[in-house]
Amino acid sequence: MTNETIGSVQDGAAAEHSLGEDEIQARVPVWTALAQLFSDNTMHSADFDATAAELKAAGLDAACARHILVHEVAPVFYEQLSATEANWTGWSAAEVERMMREYLAKTSARRKWLGVQAGRMSRRVMLGGWDAVERRMLAVE
Repeated sequence: MTNETIGSVQDGAAAEHSLGEDEIQARVPVWTALAQLFSDNTMHSADFDATAAELKAAGLDAACARHILVHEVAPVFYEQLSATEANWTGWSAAEVERMMREYLAKTSARRKWLGVQAGRMSRRVMLGGWDAVERRMLAVE
């Protein structure tokens, strides 16, 4: 997957159009890597390095990866930031794929509402985990 082959990520993300099966399969490792930013586990430098490497291996630049984080992953995983029984271990690729498919099956209006809520709730991810990943991605561009 590259910035050119992930469909219309920059123009509207998965939340704005239907993804084909190939696009979904290409996104699963990206979604999985980004979802870990929402776990209630303390991430270390090596974790940020691994996340950045996964995103770079998928052919993404930092701007595209951030777009996927904000418009696709955050609306699904933001509730983990305030869950009483938060996820400490992260999610498997199969779990992430199932959750993302459920999200993509929702109506457009529901996805937009979830996106607004995610924006409000995911500041911790954006200020902490994502900034560390983004710095690593930009360092090798």
